[in-house]
Amino acid sequence: MGSWGAGLYSNDTALDLKSTVAAIVKLPFDTEQLINMAMEAFPEEARQETNEDYTTFWLVLADQFHKRGIDCPDLIQRSLDIIDSSSDLQLQESLGMDAKELKKREKNLQKLKSKLCQTVVEKKRNTLKKPQPLIMAKGDLIVFPVSAEGDSINPYFTETEFQEVNWNQSNWGAAVIMDCGHVFEYLAYYCFIVQMRCLEENSKPDLDRLQNSVGWRFAPAGTCSRTHFQRMQIEILANIKLDEQKCQRRFPVIPNGINAAVNDISISNELHVYAGPWWKDPAQIKSLSEITFE
Repeated sequence: MGSWGAGLYSNDTALDLKSTVAAIVKLPFDTEQLINMAMEAFPEEARQETNEDYTTFWLVLADQFHKRGIDCPDLIQRSLDIIDSSSDLQLQESLGMDAKELKKREKNLQKLKSKLCQTVVEKKRNTLKKPQPLIMAKGDLIVFPVSAEGDSINPYFTETEFQEVNWNQSNWGAAVIMDCGHVFEYLAYYCFIVQMRCLEENSKPDLDRLQNSVGWRFAPAGTCSRTHFQRMQIEILANIKLDEQKCQRRFPVIPNGINAAVNDISISNELHVYAGPWWKDPAQIKSLSEITFE
């Protein structure tokens, strides 16, 4: 990716990590477990010193913990060592940061050092009391309304906002939950395949229609709250029996749910279908028979 700013939060990794920390601090675990969760979400950045975001990871993590009143002397010391050794500045220079920006970066790092050297004011964390509910199950075949362009309902709109955008249903979309579970025991996620083309018919598609529909793609994992489920008008049409051996052959690696869960990336980002030709994004399976029992 390379360096593109002197600020501590001037790249995508820093911003993503900030969101990740905001998610994991809601979990009822101790500090060391929270650090391990952040490392699991960013394995290369956290563990490989040659990674271009290695120093950014540890500096941002220390800054976020300090701001949130989470005391961790080892984390703070690690970040202070990075600052004092100039390893971050050396890394930024190797990534192409010019002399002017390096001076700004050094100034920002000294401000961070001053902050980290201050006593952490511990704050009470509001944590989840129980795991987020799974509102869909593995094998669930779902349908949802889509517009003429193939877009599903944006669940971030309130009812009033939704009426103002003048969204109208034209067709239907469909998806199958291939896997679901909890990241870090608490944060729910879903992995799914999506029917690639609009199901152009006046009535809601039935099970037979979907089993014979052509073209499905594996989408990135996502989250789905009850609110999003309702706003997108998702319906569970049936639960189909997935053949594990067939699924393993077709999809040897199922998308990791960690990034989606900790950053709360909604399945709405992927519940869309193609209203026109989709040859540029070829189907991964042609029909559901390729992953279900005969």
